[in-house]
Amino acid sequence: MFTSRQCSASADVLGRLRSFYRDLRNHALEFDPSIPPEPGFAIDGGVALGERRAGDRNLLIRVTKHTTMTDHGWHIWTFPAIEP
Repeated sequence: MFTSRQCSASADVLGRLRSFYRDLRNHALEFDPSIPPEPGFAIDGGVALGERRAGDRNLLIRVTKHTTMTDHGWHIWTFPAIEP
C-alpha cells in the first residue's frame, strides 16, 4: 500500500522523467571524451546536449564513433512509444 508521501514522490519522479523526455525532443545526448566540462551539467566533461539531427532518429543519444550500440542499447536509449 502506498502512502500519500510515496505517491507524491512517484508523481515527482514521473514529472522529472517527462521533463527530461520533453527536453530531449529537440536535443540528443552526445558522448565524446574531448567535450570539456560544463558546470551544472557535466562537471567532468565528456557529455553534451546537441541539437537533434535527422540521423539521431528516435534515440535519446547520438551514436558516434565513441558509442557502441547493442540490441539492449537500442532498446533502452529509444524514446518510449508511450511516455509515462
